[in-house]
Amino acid sequence: MWTRIGLATARQQLRVGGVPLIRCIAVRRPAVALSGAILRRNFSVSRIRGVAATGQTKTKRKTATRKSTKTAAKPKSAAKSGAKKPKARKTKKVAAKKKTVPKKKKAKKVLTEEEKRKLLIRELKKTAQVGAEPKPKPNNRRAVYTSEIDGWTREKFTEKLKTFNDVSASELERLETIAKNNRLEHAAALKAWVLARTPAEIVAINNARRRLHRLKVYTPRKLPVLEDERNPKRPTTPFLLFATERLAASNGSIIETSKAAAVQWKALSASERQPYYDNYAVDVTRYIQEYKAVFGQEPGFKKPATP
Repeated sequence: MWTRIGLATARQQLRVGGVPLIRCIAVRRPAVALSGAILRRNFSVSRIRGVAATGQTKTKRKTATRKSTKTAAKPKSAAKSGAKKPKARKTKKVAAKKKTVPKKKKAKKVLTEEEKRKLLIRELKKTAQVGAEPKPKPNNRRAVYTSEIDGWTREKFTEKLKTFNDVSASELERLETIAKNNRLEHAAALKAWVLARTPAEIVAINNARRRLHRLKVYTPRKLPVLEDERNPKRPTTPFLLFATERLAASNGSIIETSKAAAVQWKALSASERQPYYDNYAVDVTRYIQEYKAVFGQEPGFKKPATP
């Protein structure tokens, strides 16, 4: 009969009679042969069994003591877990403010006189609204005649212009009628464009256009000053009142009459000039009232001195 004998004391390396026992060996020998071998070495099976039993009891005791200590330690851990510590309040960390470093100011570019002039002209063109008003149609007979070219080219334009003097009278009348209608249409369109803006805007446009005339960027014919019927008529000065009287009474040319009126005005005394100054004062009050009604403020102009 084959048996497996495991010795519990082999793990603890116990010695019996100074000879170490074999670790957990599986002996494929008959039990009688094994016991005979042990007896020949003055061992007894009962002693071996007793030693194994004592080893097993010792190990059982040790494991039992370990378990008891573990079970005894569990209530402590439970007690520790039961008594919850109060949670500490989290304090928000205040972020330190970054120091603001002042930015270095860039040095302004110094403009030359030519650059300043170009910048001024650009701003004046924007204020004057150059090219914003309706464009005029051909407003004279020659312009109407040359505009009737099919596939306009410079060569065709010069050829057409050469034949303008050979046009008949009836053709000239037709061209004049077309030109007159174009002038009326352009005047109506320009008036509507002006009335679509406030009087103050038209004043600003005209002031910018006058400055462009003085800078010789545009001519008054190329960029005319706009007429606004809403603007009050400025008061007539005493000298102009005197000159209009002389022009009405004279049959000469305007230039000669104006020169003569200037000489006569200088020769007048203060009492002779006073009536013209009185008429001017009445005209000034009229102008101030109309200006306030249109622009909502008093006009700024210098009154002429007393005679």
